[in-house]
Amino acid sequence: CALVNLQEANQVAWRSTLHGALDVGGASVGSGGPGTNDFPSGDYGPNGRCIDTSKPFQVAASFPVDDRGELEAMVTKLSQEGKPCDVTASIASYEWMTEVSAALAAGMTPIVSYWSSKDGGLDYLDGGSSSPACSSGGAAAAVAARCSQA
Repeated sequence: CALVNLQEANQVAWRSTLHGALDVGGASVGSGGPGTNDFPSGDYGPNGRCIDTSKPFQVAASFPVDDRGELEAMVTKLSQEGKPCDVTASIASYEWMTEVSAALAAGMTPIVSYWSSKDGGLDYLDGGSSSPACSSGGAAAAVAARCSQA
């Protein structure tokens, strides 16, 4: 099954990710961690220029479609009252977009979960090299395994 992670975040990092059923790593946008630096440096984080993560902020996700109703992108916008700017990132080109589009059209169920790790399993958000999506015990890998059995 396809997955959409609207928010994988902490005070110093933010990611939004699309996953095809067989694409455990997915396509990510945001800031923080290896390979994900779509927000200008200093715009997101404690005392950030656009988003100060020590205070509440708003998150909007949109899923624009083309004339045929096929998903064109996932756009994530973070905003905060009193700040001079917003941060926005989008995934517009993704190998598994048709599959994600079909899952959204079928009525994907929103789920909210809280992840924490004492053993460094979430280091990918902080810039470390381990990723739960790439490890044999990772949550994303477990989801992919369950989906392949459905």
